Amino acid sequence: MTADDTAALLAPYLDEDEPLLWTGRPRIGLRFRAADIVLAPFSLLFAGIALVYEYAAIRVRAPLIMHLWGLAFVLAGLYLLAGRFFWDALRRELTTYGVSTRRAIFLSGLWRRRVRLVPLDAIRGVSIREHADATGDVLLDANAWQFGWFGLSWPGLGFAPPLTFEAVADPQRAYAAIERASSTAGEGPAGDS
Repeated sequence: MTADDTAALLAPYLDEDEPLLWTGRPRIGLRFRAADIVLAPFSLLFAGIALVYEYAAIRVRAPLIMHLWGLAFVLAGLYLLAGRFFWDALRRELTTYGVSTRRAIFLSGLWRRRVRLVPLDAIRGVSIREHADATGDVLLDANAWQFGWFGLSWPGLGFAPPLTFEAVADPQRAYAAIERASSTAGEGPAGDS
């Protein structure tokens, strides 16, 4: 998707006299996070126990309810083991970000469009966390890093992570756009990159 396509997606959410200063999208594809060092063994253990339970239920010809109970845990284990990576990749592929002269825009959603418009004067701080792959996260509330550490989302729960431009290719440009728009509007957010 080109920058013009991204701008066209965000245009309906802008006022006529509100230009876009920056647009971006998260890095596409599978992404492993620091939390996966802890979550991978747990996921493997959980899925393994669920599979052993289901195997035992089949082997002893347990009642149908026992098979269904075990199947639910097998599916949850498979999601934790591998499905969460694909869900996260799909979620990021359908996400677009923007910064205008007045607000930060978060556009996402698989089954229905979710739009978050955040006035720049509501942002208390801006931080950047750079990754080894030359992408970075721009967090629009410097006190909220602890909530986004795991980077988990379960489909359908509607969990709202902190306001983060996640894994963008040019985090410094996004940060600069926020600072520029905030300074022209008066009082800017206190940043600590």
